[in-house]
Amino acid sequence: VESFGPLVAGRVRKVVRAANGEDLAFITVGGSSGVKVGQRMHIVRDGNFVASLIITVVDSGEAAGRIDRLGRSVDVLADDKVLSRVN
Repeated sequence: VESFGPLVAGRVRKVVRAANGEDLAFITVGGSSGVKVGQRMHIVRDGNFVASLIITVVDSGEAAGRIDRLGRSVDVLADDKVLSRVN
């Protein structure tokens, strides 16, 4: 878990299933907020960790990445919180 650098917080805008079967999440923060390709973000709902998001595409105001459920059976939902780090 990264615990350095400024906290970047956003929301999941939408979740889609890619042609290869992977689930992707589009988020409301991007490069202008410091999000970078390869970065691991944390998806949180009601204060609880849901899944990780590995960023694959970054635009200035939004980004997208591959959802990593870490072997758990959980759904990532639109409006879930996305954080660059958790305390």
